[in-house]
Amino acid sequence: MNKLKYIAASLLVGFMTLTSCEDAEIPQVDAENGRAIAGFNGATTNRTVVFNPEAETTTTFTVGVSTLSSSDRTAQLSIDTDASTLAEELYSISTLNPVIPAGSFTVDFTVTTLGSPNLPAVTDVIVLNLESVEGAEILNDSEDRLTLGLAIECPTVDLSQVVGSAVTLENPLLEAFGVPATFSDLRTVIAGPEDNQITILGGISQDVGGTDTVLTIDLDTGFVISDQSSDGGVSFVNGGTPIPTTKISGRVLTCINQIIINVDNDNFGPPFNSLRLKLQVQP
Repeated sequence: MNKLKYIAASLLVGFMTLTSCEDAEIPQVDAENGRAIAGFNGATTNRTVVFNPEAETTTTFTVGVSTLSSSDRTAQLSIDTDASTLAEELYSISTLNPVIPAGSFTVDFTVTTLGSPNLPAVTDVIVLNLESVEGAEILNDSEDRLTLGLAIECPTVDLSQVVGSAVTLENPLLEAFGVPATFSDLRTVIAGPEDNQITILGGISQDVGGTDTVLTIDLDTGFVISDQSSDGGVSFVNGGTPIPTTKISGRVLTCINQIIINVDNDNFGPPFNSLRLKLQVQP
């Protein structure tokens, strides 16, 4: 889509130099210099909507074309009901027929998630297809499909909801080697030692002899305070010696009993220098 934006900007400069002062305010159709190519703008940088159990949350997305037109152009979107898993009663879309105004390259539409005590799964998605845009083409490499993941933000932070036995939902490092994320990956989370802390017994990697990992939590946001250094009990071979880590960050989502941990380690090269875990606690 960056190429699309570059073409659009170049064409706009062409319009400004070719038209006279009298007709400069009238958008011209670029019939000679370029084809009108349509797609979701910025789709590669924003593929997430936020779900807050106690509030509506709106996220904006964009449909665009590579050329100007002297007429409005209507886009046709559709919801892929087979691929979408977020319950329809938990979100709304401002329009499935957004109109790109004459003289514009883009039009915005919004996806609103509706607060509900019935929390969706963190893996739920909304999938939208761009079916057509009047007077424009959708190419094979156009961004014509938008899969929106879900970011759940809890209205309050209650650390008692992330204390108990935990299983691993996601461990990309293990999965890269074909090992299921839940492979021998049971953990115990306890409260403390301070009021704004939780402790993972045996360390993040749960290795034999691992050092307990203490996470300090911002009680307003749920974020793990990220300027700390910790040995964390981290090692990549079961039963190995814990290796000091440079930084531990992440977030606790107490309304869904989930802990997200990011570990950055300067002692390794990629992909071993970065580890992201998702833990689901059974209170």
